[in-house]
Amino acid sequence: AVVEYVFKIGDRHRLTPSFRYVDRDRDGGAERAESVGGQLTYLYDTPDFSFATNMFVSKDDFDKANPIFGRDRDQDVWGASATFFLPAAWAGERWRWQLTTAYGKADSDIDFHDNEVWTNSVGLIVRW
Repeated sequence: AVVEYVFKIGDRHRLTPSFRYVDRDRDGGAERAESVGGQLTYLYDTPDFSFATNMFVSKDDFDKANPIFGRDRDQDVWGASATFFLPAAWAGERWRWQLTTAYGKADSDIDFHDNEVWTNSVGLIVRW
């Protein structure tokens, strides 16, 4: 379940806090978890370009100990991203370039499940 609200700040700015609860009801107690988290999104939108940032955090609590590692796999997850949307002038006004950079990290009580990602992407999107 996700609850969010968009705050419109002037004509070009949007701020959207959201809160999330997920019940991962999977087979095996070591894979079952509850996750509680939040995200904050900021959008700056103009006719020429748009810019969006996201920051998120969550806490995952697993039900039972992992049978291999003998511990619960509870973890803290966080990350951030930034995206620019620029017009693709050669393709018409509905098409835009999307340039994104993002970072995320999960810190688990079981080191084997720790992970970290850094990504950059370029894409072409269309607005309908």
